[in-house]
Amino acid sequence: MASVIDVSKLTLNAKEPDFEKFVFERIFEQPVLNTIHRVYTGLTMQEKIVIAGIFGLTGIADTSCTRPSSGAGLSTSEKEWLPARIGDTFVHCQADVNALFKAYYDKIKSYAELYDIEGSDIYNFIAARIEQAASEAVLRLAWFGDKDAVKADTAVAGLADATHVKFFSPIDGIWKQAFAAETAGTLESVSLQASIIDTFDAMLGVADSRLRTATDAMFLVSKKVWDRYRKNLRDASLNFTVDYTINGLPTIKYDGKTVVNMETVWDRYIPLFLDEAGGDVISPDRIMLTVKDNIPVGTLNEGDFDQLESWYNRDERVNKMAYGFTLDAVLVEEYLAVIAHGALPDEASAPSN
Repeated sequence: MASVIDVSKLTLNAKEPDFEKFVFERIFEQPVLNTIHRVYTGLTMQEKIVIAGIFGLTGIADTSCTRPSSGAGLSTSEKEWLPARIGDTFVHCQADVNALFKAYYDKIKSYAELYDIEGSDIYNFIAARIEQAASEAVLRLAWFGDKDAVKADTAVAGLADATHVKFFSPIDGIWKQAFAAETAGTLESVSLQASIIDTFDAMLGVADSRLRTATDAMFLVSKKVWDRYRKNLRDASLNFTVDYTINGLPTIKYDGKTVVNMETVWDRYIPLFLDEAGGDVISPDRIMLTVKDNIPVGTLNEGDFDQLESWYNRDERVNKMAYGFTLDAVLVEEYLAVIAHGALPDEASAPSN
């Protein structure tokens, strides 16, 4: 039996501080889903998303007693939710934790508590880490899920590590859908330019007027794009302020639209995907112009994203914790998105104005 906590690299003394006083390495700070995505609950399998079109030209001469009709019609289309069941279970044997871990052992009141940790500091410690991991899983799959995920080789693009396939294959995420729509010609895209300001202008230039004029339109950008944009602003002697949303995602304005730094959501996973030729990362630098309602995330139950199961198995003397939820993410309407992706070119010698 093993513990989910590896303490082999810790120098343990006779007394250790409580778990809540430990300093965690903040590798990944998860944003709140609602900041970027519209979250829908109560979904069922193959539930439809009805997309209403708009009328074409209407309005013709009205010169007789017969009411005029141009024959204009209103078209509709649909997409559907295909939520997959996602989950994981964690097994913890308290006896396998070093006995000098006094944060727990100083507080036991009975022999049973040597094994059953429910309600203890160590329980809260593990639970908090599992809840964070579940939150990360939601965003990883929503953006980078790929039902066709495979290990990359000389014949096919894919993941660098075959053991990662199972962590991406449950659903098709937003980037998979966007790339497919780009290939089909139903989603606009532009080339990344050395100046992010020029790239933003190009994206707005090809955007549908309904996206370009949307008050909630936002540029979602990866880390290098974010850093380059800030440098472009400084080089052009333009004043700017980095704001932070309530969940910690940095934002800057461009032409009245919000630019969101997505590095904590995207840049952990982008390097895991390689092309089939030379092992290069697929589109390491990315931008998506869209609106929140166009990239919704859906689940079956309202509490799916924040519930954690836990139980103590007396026969095995192990504590088990698990999370589970159903999940899907949809790029609803291709005209409400524009993307730019690839490798960011070297910066031009003169800043864009």
